[in-house]
Amino acid sequence: MRLYTIYDRKAVECGPLYEAKNDAVAMRQYNQIMEKSVVDRNEFELYYLGEINQETMDITLEKYKVTEFLEVKDGE
Repeated sequence: MRLYTIYDRKAVECGPLYEAKNDAVAMRQYNQIMEKSVVDRNEFELYYLGEINQETMDITLEKYKVTEFLEVKDGE
């Protein structure tokens, strides 16, 4: 599974980790969270942090900002 977090630019910290199958699914979850929120969406960024092997519990780290590379359009 891939690991993600939402970074709060105003608070200068990230939220809890969550898992998703890929960037598109993570972006869908991010969009759902942002739709329910009353805060300015521009204050937050979605980051991919790495992967966890659920059988061995090995974690590989790699960080990039998903919100710069992927946009999920309505209906996808």
